[in-house]
Formats: sequence, structure tokens, C-alpha cells
Amino acid sequence: MLLQQEIAFKHVADMAKANRRLEVLVDAPVEARAKKGEHVYTGRAWFQAPQVDSSTIIRSKRELSPGELVMCEAVDSAEYDLVVKPDDETGRSISLPLANARHKH
Repeated sequence: MLLQQEIAFKHVADMAKANRRLEVLVDAPVEARAKKGEHVYTGRAWFQAPQVDSSTIIRSKRELSPGELVMCEAVDSAEYDLVVKPDDETGRSISLPLANARHKH
């Protein structure tokens, strides 16, 4: 059982270290864990079953709604749980390269 725990802890720590992006379904607010000016929610990513698996902890500057699907970036881990922030709060932007930047006329 201890080996399984180590593997689970390493898995979420690796996701945080890689700043993995994933969609997270907001479940419920957990304001008791929030710092000043922050909102905290529990949520689930595609690989987390409700009431069985670990949760994802969402730390956000803005209010979110239960049932909302939010694109997030992993920023930390807390034992079994993954800690994420919404993409628009991490400063991460995505740029897609153009196939043909220069068109020949």
C-alpha cells in the first residue's frame, strides 16, 4: 500500500512540475482554504472519479461556479491532490505557428 501511495504522490507531483494543462470540472467551493483575495474550489479532471479518486484543488482570483469547465495549469501538488490555477491567471499564452507565414502572390 505504501508503494501505491508513493506512485500516486509522484504522479501528481510530476504533473505539477511539468505545468500540465487540463480541463477541470468545478465541484464545490472550499473557502476555508482560501487566502485573502483568492477563491478555492474542489474539482475533477478527466482521470478523477467522484468519491473514489483524489481531487483537484483550484485556486482562482475570480469566482467560479460548480459545473463550470475551466482550462487550468497544474502549479503544485498536495499529497494525492493536484493544485491548479485557471490558464488566464497563470500568464501562459498559446501561440500557434502559421503554416505559410509568407504567401507568394
